[in-house]
Amino acid sequence: MSEVEKFLEKADATLEDAEKAYREEMLISTVQNRIYYSLYYAAQAALISLGHDVGTHKGVKVKIGEEMVLKDLLDKEWGRFYAQQQTYREQADYQV
Repeated sequence: MSEVEKFLEKADATLEDAEKAYREEMLISTVQNRIYYSLYYAAQAALISLGHDVGTHKGVKVKIGEEMVLKDLLDKEWGRFYAQQQTYREQADYQV
C-alpha cells in the first residue's frame, strides 16, 4: 500500500469516527477534531501525490495554498474551508 493510500484510508476511518461521534451525540469538540483530522489526512495524501511531503499542520495549510489553490488544482473556497476547519479544531481542542 502506498503512502497516499495509507493517508486516504486514515482519512476515511477518521471521517467514520466523526460520523459515529455525531450519531452518539458526543461532545461537538470531538466531532470537530475528527472532521479536521479527516481533512488533514486527505490533504496529506493530495500533497504527497504532488510530490510534497509536509509534516506539520501549518505546513499542510501553506502548501495547500501554494501548490493546490494558486495552481488552480483546488478552488479558493476549499482552501479557505480547510483553514477554517483547522481554526475550529484548535478552538475545540484548546478552549474551555
